Amino acid sequence: MMKTGRRPRPVSFVNVSPAILSVGKRKLANVCYGFLLKLGDGFLSDLFVVSSAVFMYAEHGCLDIARKTFYHCLEKNAEVWNTMISAYVQIDCAAEGIELSAEALASEQTKLDDATFPSVLMAVSQLRRLD
Repeated sequence: MMKTGRRPRPVSFVNVSPAILSVGKRKLANVCYGFLLKLGDGFLSDLFVVSSAVFMYAEHGCLDIARKTFYHCLEKNAEVWNTMISAYVQIDCAAEGIELSAEALASEQTKLDDATFPSVLMAVSQLRRLD
C-alpha cells in the first residue's frame, strides 16, 4: 500500500494482524505496531485496532506488551476489555483475569457484554476455589 502511495486505514491493521499471527514472527508484529504509532492518534484511538494489537501480542506470548497496549488505550470498549481478560485466561493467569474484570466492572467508562462472562467463568474455574 505504501509503495503505491495509498495511506492505510485503521481497518487495514485489523486485517493484517491475523496474517502476522499466521507467520508467527514477533519482530513483524513490532514493526507493524511501530508503524501504527508513527501513523498517530487516528489509529491508536480506534478500538478495533487496539483490540487487534492486544490480541496479536497476547497470541505471540508477549503479554507484557499486550498489557502496555491495553493500558495506553485511553477509552476502552467491551471488546478491548474482553480481549485482555481473555488473554490472561488463555495463559492460565486466572487471578489477573478476574482482577481485570473487576476493574472493568468498577469503570464507568464502558459496560461489559455477554462475551465477558465466559472468560470470567473460565478464570474462576481455573482457580478451583468455591469462595
